[in-house]
Amino acid sequence: MESVKFTFDDDFSADAASGGYSSKMQSARDEAFVQGKEQGYSESLGSIEKSCEIILEDIRSSFSTLLARHEEQVAAMEKSATALVLTIIQKLAPAIVSDKPIREIENLVEECLRNNPTEPRMVIRVDEKMLPLLRKKIDAIKTSSDYNGQIVLISDTMSNISDCKVEWIDGGAERDFDGLMKSIEEAVQIFIDAPSTTENNVDRQRSHKSVLDDFPET
Repeated sequence: MESVKFTFDDDFSADAASGGYSSKMQSARDEAFVQGKEQGYSESLGSIEKSCEIILEDIRSSFSTLLARHEEQVAAMEKSATALVLTIIQKLAPAIVSDKPIREIENLVEECLRNNPTEPRMVIRVDEKMLPLLRKKIDAIKTSSDYNGQIVLISDTMSNISDCKVEWIDGGAERDFDGLMKSIEEAVQIFIDAPSTTENNVDRQRSHKSVLDDFPET
């Protein structure tokens, strides 16, 4: 039986093997390089984004701290200014009132007469020192107020010379200087004693919060 020589379809000659293998290896290298480059870029970008998040969070935290300190300083300044104003009022108000007490009484009486023109009778109580002065002015006050009813003037013991009481059938009005000053002092003291983190600063905090919201989200 005659033997048959087996031949391969592929050419395993040195030149063919060298050229084909080199081409495949180069393609593999190029592909691996591109993949590595893309992976490195992706990792670098992720690292940058993470760093930006950390930096932005630090900025937010620092800004919030600054705002909180600013609120405390503003609140302290407001309280100091209010206390100063109260001190000035306490010093000046008595002197101003005692200088022209009759004018304060005139203002109250004129207001009551003008606001109650149909009342048949008005009783006005003032300090005994003010009664003679008011008697001289009451006719002019009555005319300027368009009041046609009866007016009764009575001297009474008042804690302050500028105090005055006006009474009519179903109502009345009073000017109590000491009571007014006490109310002002109490209101100011409540404001000063209130903690700086109370609702007095809510509106300002809300307005500052909108500034924080302007920071971009990563």
